[in-house]
Amino acid sequence: YLEQEEFDRRFTRWPYYRWTAAEVIKLTYGARSKFPPGVDYDYSNTNYVMLGSILSRAFRRDLAGLLRQQLFDRLSLHETFLEFEPTRRRLTTHGYEPWGKLAKGGLRNVTAENDGLGLGDGGIISTACDTA
Repeated sequence: YLEQEEFDRRFTRWPYYRWTAAEVIKLTYGARSKFPPGVDYDYSNTNYVMLGSILSRAFRRDLAGLLRQQLFDRLSLHETFLEFEPTRRRLTTHGYEPWGKLAKGGLRNVTAENDGLGLGDGGIISTACDTA
């Protein structure tokens, strides 16, 4: 879904919009294959979003809660969480990107921008202590 022009257009206009898995999956409907099956391979975030949706439905829990219960807590990863998990957001460091023509506009804080991560295709945030 990240390669879809419609996603790019919407993200550019509304970078703080909270995407749902159903919305980003729907963006791929009708998308053409880059090559015939079995010829080549290309990474796809959408497959992980679909897997996250299937797990959420099977366990009847949101993905953040499911990962907390089935993975993070069992591994004692108390400072690890899914991006935009409200109770954990305070732990996130701020991220910055160049802004303006050739970055002469300085840096902008992109911490709260939502590019769809955290829907099963990434967005797991942790601390150095948890990953050690």
